[in-house]
Amino acid sequence: MYVDRKILEEKNDKELELYISPNDRYVSKSIEYAFNILKNRGRRFSLQEEEQIRHLINDKKRTEEIHIHENHIKAGNLVYLSGAIGIGIFIWKFDQLPHPAYNVIPFLALVVIFAMGYLMQKGVDWMRFILLGFVVVGTLAMPIVVMNILKDPILTIANAIQGVLQIWALVLMYKIPENCRNKD
Repeated sequence: MYVDRKILEEKNDKELELYISPNDRYVSKSIEYAFNILKNRGRRFSLQEEEQIRHLINDKKRTEEIHIHENHIKAGNLVYLSGAIGIGIFIWKFDQLPHPAYNVIPFLALVVIFAMGYLMQKGVDWMRFILLGFVVVGTLAMPIVVMNILKDPILTIANAIQGVLQIWALVLMYKIPENCRNKD
């Protein structure tokens, strides 16, 4: 965001004090300009005040670097919901697996799903490629799921809902405008 220093120089000291107070209204550049203008006007800051203002500026810069689009949040929530359904399936089918070692793969899949949701909500844009891979593998496995519809209709419906949620999350991730993508 562009901040015009000349506009800030026209403000009085009391107005500039608002910029250096801890709040979420101003960007780091405007806080920095206000701080420097006040120093140039002869305002004396204690070492503690200077440190606090520099800390405020650095915190603002860090949060400004990462822009999290609302679709990141929505997609993460959908993946979390998909994982919650997976937990329900895992609990429901836990005792039906032939050997306890077979529980490791579904458990690891759930860990990966929740990690994906977390990273999506943090604005990690490359997660859309990982989710795309999951959706492709899930789509390739759909014939197996559909064959189980008569054997276990509830499981089939739960898996279909998971697939729909993940596809929805994928669509949201790809609808994020290019200028809002985090390049990390």
